[in-house]
Amino acid sequence: MARIKMTRVSACFFVAFMSCVVSHAGQLELITLDESGDPLPCRILVRGTDDRCAVLADSVTVDTGRDRWFMSSGRCRVDVPYGNATVRIEHGLEYVRIKERLRVSSGGESRTYRLRRWIDMKKRGYHAGENHLHVDSVQLAPMLVAEGLDFGTSLTWWRGPDQRRPIPAGEGRVRLLEFGGHKVPTSIYDAELEYTWGAAYIQNLPAPMPLKAEPGRPNLDYLRHAVEAGAIVHYQGGWSREVLVDALLGCVHTVNVCNNNFALHRFQPRSRYSNLLEVEDFPTYPDTDVGMLQMNTDTYYRLLNCGLRLASGGGSATGVKEVPVGYNRAYVRAAPEASLDEFNEAWKAGRNFVTNGPMLMLRTDSGKRPGDTIELPKEGRTIKVHVEAISNQPLTAVEIVVNGEVVASLNSDDANRVAGTRELRVVAGSWVAARCTARDKLLSDDELMAYRGSSDTAPFRVAPSRLRFAHTSPIYITVDGRNAAIQKSIEEGFRMLERFEEFSRKTADAQYQQNMTAAIRTARQHLHAHAGQRASDDIVSHTVHRANSEIKIDGRLNETAWQSTDAVGDFHFPWWKAGRKEQTVAKLLWNDEYLYVAFRCEDAHVWAEQTERDSPVYRDDCVEVFTAPNAAQPFNYFNIEMNVRGVFLDRHHPHGPGKAEIPNWNAKGVKIAATVDGTLNDDADTDRSWVLEASIPFANFESVAQHAPPKAGDVWYLNLNRLGGKTNPQYSQWSPGRTERPQFHAPQYFGRVIFSDRLRDN
Repeated sequence: MARIKMTRVSACFFVAFMSCVVSHAGQLELITLDESGDPLPCRILVRGTDDRCAVLADSVTVDTGRDRWFMSSGRCRVDVPYGNATVRIEHGLEYVRIKERLRVSSGGESRTYRLRRWIDMKKRGYHAGENHLHVDSVQLAPMLVAEGLDFGTSLTWWRGPDQRRPIPAGEGRVRLLEFGGHKVPTSIYDAELEYTWGAAYIQNLPAPMPLKAEPGRPNLDYLRHAVEAGAIVHYQGGWSREVLVDALLGCVHTVNVCNNNFALHRFQPRSRYSNLLEVEDFPTYPDTDVGMLQMNTDTYYRLLNCGLRLASGGGSATGVKEVPVGYNRAYVRAAPEASLDEFNEAWKAGRNFVTNGPMLMLRTDSGKRPGDTIELPKEGRTIKVHVEAISNQPLTAVEIVVNGEVVASLNSDDANRVAGTRELRVVAGSWVAARCTARDKLLSDDELMAYRGSSDTAPFRVAPSRLRFAHTSPIYITVDGRNAAIQKSIEEGFRMLERFEEFSRKTADAQYQQNMTAAIRTARQHLHAHAGQRASDDIVSHTVHRANSEIKIDGRLNETAWQSTDAVGDFHFPWWKAGRKEQTVAKLLWNDEYLYVAFRCEDAHVWAEQTERDSPVYRDDCVEVFTAPNAAQPFNYFNIEMNVRGVFLDRHHPHGPGKAEIPNWNAKGVKIAATVDGTLNDDADTDRSWVLEASIPFANFESVAQHAPPKAGDVWYLNLNRLGGKTNPQYSQWSPGRTERPQFHAPQYFGRVIFSDRLRDN
């Protein structure tokens, strides 16, 4: 009993002692000025000898791990225990940070700090903003001003109207949020979509989001509304599930490279986001800060390589994550007195870079900068690219990126500034950007370790990091009118669309299924158009009608079904140089068993020597059917090549041209017949034409096709080709290719066929 009593007395003594210590506090006055001597609002951290953070009464605060910062208008007084204290003062990214140890005594202490700019981005023509802030407008004003942002955003709609962050009273979509004599124009009807479809941020809506928040409703409806209303749309990352569909449909402006994976002195290990659609063979990135940066950049590059024009985005998620406002931000090139609308329009156009530390500028010798387009002739050209990276933290890498590949690294003896010019030879549509990294050495190793997360199982698991980085939006380069179209990325894009379609079927509510199916179909068409460097409307298209009864394969084409159906259209001669262009008329029909194809070929000299299956019939007068029977996999195609003797060669290319074929694949049940109006293999006379007719069982395509036989409305990608034989050899196609040399194995140039149940009688 006496032991218990002693413990209680000891506990009481400890509490009394601590109260005595806390009561022995002095007042610390902090005055922060800019270089001209005017008050400068700042974010301030004061940690006393008791290892607690002293905070200005009634101030707006933000936590970063164990630290609690407060916003000061330029002069403040806080009570701090006697003894040593640490003071940290920051004002955004452009001022040298202050970190100082001082001693507080009973008489108090007053310090004046004149913060020094290490760079002035306004003088360079840039304004600062970001796209991801969950902060009430009352608290937001001091944060925006203390961080030196020129424009603000307030996500008052987050999975529906956010009652914790209400729309402030007043009129108009832009409000002037004021603190310390400074005003920041801020859009206040901003919205975040955040369900399993992917987080997207909408800024500058003219009125509150009118659509109801529904987990089973894909993002597309909300984003279409936003684009029609003139808003700017950002996606959290290139790894978001729905981002590719929405971008292909023109409903995305930026993708966040600087996103909430990164915060002050820490990052979020999120390797689980590497492949949210679970696409086979996509990489999983390591749970390191460098790994998370690579995840952000690689997935952004994939979108750009699909021919999309998307600016780099930046956002911090303050209010949900422990991070200062504007930690991840965009610097946008705009007029000195630009409005918020003009700022957003410039960001949409990609006239920016994003950063959480270094400043990064990119231009060409012709004066082009991010967001601009360089138009080169067919032969391409060498261009000079100049990069300048400036940082108040040691730079560790400065790189030029073309089509997702690092093509140049720049070095300097000056750890805080790297500048250089590199020549790039450009012969195909491309994009070029710059990126850099820096190492934040402000904290000691022991101080940095305080930013470890409390648990590896926490929903927002964090780890310490010194990584800071910047990334520009691209400069786009067209060659002969063609944009970037990188086959590997486009193939990956089609696989993403296929997996997203499966995800959508499982996730979207019933009333949205039909619209999403149509949207995904249109997105595929746009991606296929990007692959072939064509506008979607320029892809040749043909409707294949159903034959009402069997077609006899005899090379005569005398059935009514053939005579009443339309030809696919003229054949084109993309590689023609000389000689008479010999035209081809081709037709297609189908039934539940066969795809029927017929060719009538003008030919003054009919020639064919190959007589064995899988022999090089392409050396003869020959026609070809190349078909990708699943619109979701347009690079997974078959080719059946048939000469005028009815001999054919066939192959299956599941991974696209130039890659491994299915070994020993042979089409079964193919019937071919040909007739010649003239004499075969006799150049002494002049022939007139030849006809080839074939039936190809749909069963040959069932491993790939969505339906075999097709269903009405199914879309296949297909091309019909002809080779001219020994005399007057020519290459012609229904859907013309754009390769420099003759190449039929180019599925990006296939046309589109739609199967119809409308009958063609015989």
